[in-house]
Amino acid sequence: TAPTLSLDASFTLVPAEAEETSRVWVSARVADDINVRSVDFFIDGARVAEDGAFPFEHRFTTPALSATRTSFTIQARATDTGGNTRSTPVVTVKLLPDRTPAALVGSDPVPMSILSNIVRRVTATFDEPLANPPAADALGIVSAGPDQKFGTADDAPVAGSVRLGAPNELVLDPTAAPLSNGKYQAIATTSLKDRAGNALKSPISWTRSEEHTSELQSRGLISY
Repeated sequence: TAPTLSLDASFTLVPAEAEETSRVWVSARVADDINVRSVDFFIDGARVAEDGAFPFEHRFTTPALSATRTSFTIQARATDTGGNTRSTPVVTVKLLPDRTPAALVGSDPVPMSILSNIVRRVTATFDEPLANPPAADALGIVSAGPDQKFGTADDAPVAGSVRLGAPNELVLDPTAAPLSNGKYQAIATTSLKDRAGNALKSPISWTRSEEHTSELQSRGLISY
């Protein structure tokens, strides 16, 4: 007996449509009278992934919308331990213009890092390509100052230059690198835009504590 199988996705399937250049997933709702061995996923007819464990899914970036590219297709094929297979119908997904701002998915240093004074740059990684060149104030660093508290009179911006390190990665190189010891906050501002021109709806900030003491080193608490 072949498995039962249907598709689910992070985008709508009725009607089937997804924004261009967005990170999405498709998964298989699959069951079998004995055991499911694996699920293969196909995009535009090409086998792109095999998943041998629940939740049987594949994550990918949708294609860019263009005059010659207005859609893509998805399909899944399940195989049980007896070698029986079943495939879903081919689903044609309409591509929509990108209207969603980029989302922060990682940073370096990570939030609340305790570091020796070795920080020569701050990076923010997003889920899609960013505008190139980025705005000069798309990413900033603020020092908490001597009182080590944010939102007080001694807070001070850190001078630096902003660039792309990769299509999805924003980099700020402090003019005076490495950063001196202290507490810092990184801020991605509403000047940050993705490649389609969508700007962040509100700033995104995260904090790093930079400390360098013999006590921290002796306790092995210095992280890089």
